[in-house]
Amino acid sequence: MRPRGDIDIRVPRLPAAGFGAIRGCNRGTATRLYAVRAPGVRCRALVAACLLGLAHIAWSDPELDTRFAKDVIIIVANRHACHRFDVWLALDDRQRQRGLMFVRELPETSGMLFVYDEPGRHSMWMKNTFLPLDMLFIRSDGTIASIAADTEPQSLRSVAATEPVRFVLELNAGVAEDLSITTDSYMLWLPGAAYSRN
Repeated sequence: MRPRGDIDIRVPRLPAAGFGAIRGCNRGTATRLYAVRAPGVRCRALVAACLLGLAHIAWSDPELDTRFAKDVIIIVANRHACHRFDVWLALDDRQRQRGLMFVRELPETSGMLFVYDEPGRHSMWMKNTFLPLDMLFIRSDGTIASIAADTEPQSLRSVAATEPVRFVLELNAGVAEDLSITTDSYMLWLPGAAYSRN
């Protein structure tokens, strides 16, 4: 299939994108999408199609499910791969303070997205957090500002953003490296009803 020009699928804060051929959409360690894209063109339509087609949440944790809303995000790692994550949403101060404390198991395709009302130099800590985590500090436009890899469980040391960010994504330690997620990658999130109610 050849690119057919712009497709108007509304994903916040991103420019219109040409749509390339889908080579595959597999469930594995993470859902991966492969697209043929021109240099510098974001695969917005491809990712939106994945969000619509794979909208069910694959992982459940009863305790977290009662405290947090859930949603799906996509991390565009590079021009050849996108990764889908099922995330719990930490939307207010109480939820952000609780985070992933006391969680002892987290699938590679799951995480927690901390959402702030305004960009800032937000910081995290690992008090009562038993899993080592990768923390992705994400700007308002979805681009990744910095990554704190393999943070130390139960540490009281502050892990802070290097610049103002609006989101922090916590994933299992090693996932960012394994999936080639870097500061050249970016997050796409089409907030669902749970976010709009807050």
